[in-house]
Amino acid sequence: MLGGLPVAAMLWAAMKLSMRHVLIACLWLVAIVLSAVSLPLWGESTVPNLAPLEHLRIGYLWVAIGIAISGLFLRQRLLSVVATLILVLNLWFVLPTLNEGADHPPGSLHFSLLHANIWYRNPTPDAIAAMLNQQKPDIAVMLETFHKKNEPWLPALEPRWPYLVDCGEEECANMILSRWPMTVLGRKSSWHNTKGIPATLAVRVHHPDGDFTLVASHLVQPFDPVFQALEAAWLARYLSTLPPPVVLTADLNSAPWSPLFRRLERESGLTQIAPTGPTWPSGPLNPFGIPIDHMLGSPGVSAAHVRRLPPFGSDHLALLAEIALTPQAVGPAKPAGEGGGTAALVPTP
Repeated sequence: MLGGLPVAAMLWAAMKLSMRHVLIACLWLVAIVLSAVSLPLWGESTVPNLAPLEHLRIGYLWVAIGIAISGLFLRQRLLSVVATLILVLNLWFVLPTLNEGADHPPGSLHFSLLHANIWYRNPTPDAIAAMLNQQKPDIAVMLETFHKKNEPWLPALEPRWPYLVDCGEEECANMILSRWPMTVLGRKSSWHNTKGIPATLAVRVHHPDGDFTLVASHLVQPFDPVFQALEAAWLARYLSTLPPPVVLTADLNSAPWSPLFRRLERESGLTQIAPTGPTWPSGPLNPFGIPIDHMLGSPGVSAAHVRRLPPFGSDHLALLAEIALTPQAVGPAKPAGEGGGTAALVPTP
């Protein structure tokens, strides 16, 4: 009986050693895969299952941190060094896109803007109304409003937004609520237009201190990268034809460090004005998620006090920001650009 104890101890020690080797091998395998997907190659890919890899860099950061710490505990210095290099590579792309918005320039026109993809399967429509009533933005842009003016949360809103615009027969599922009158510049949707046109609603907002253009848009998911790139290219062209200043609030289904996002900025002349953390998904995995909801602006447009709002039943988090326009950027209403058609003043409902 006693003679068996050393044998059992030896077996246990061998098992622990074997488990340690297996764990180290698994960590190295994950590190190798992580280093491959972290390379800036996949954003330009036209392969459906590869293009989304570019948008997952925040998740890669967390995995790299875990590997680096595990390597230290296991006394695998080389593994920790490799994981740290992967961490630095992803931080290089992610950190510049998460800086806070600038302060308002003095004497500027400003308004609060709420952006929310409410999710067509939202099980708590009352939470949507509660969020709007609590935050009281001057303008609210709501995406995935497939029921249009029959959205179940609309009757519960306070009488703060006398003006409402949706896409009507275009069925783009975008909606804008505003304290001030709006002129419709364009309604577009791939349901009723050529494939490659994103769900887009453009209006000219008649603020008491000057007019500006507001655009709500929603691109397809990156699982069809060619289709998504076509939509982004069309949106960039469309934005460049609209009267300035222009504010874009959109679910681009793309991270701000992705080539698609950078190309949209370059070709439209707009830049990101409201950097934020992940907006999708909204649940427990949010810290590992992706910033896919964005606010962009033309020259003279800035944002401050940008924040993500608590979950409201959607798979996205909503954004709230104070938007500012310099006096030089604000101007009178101008004719609509491409696809604008005849401008029409939106009456009070």
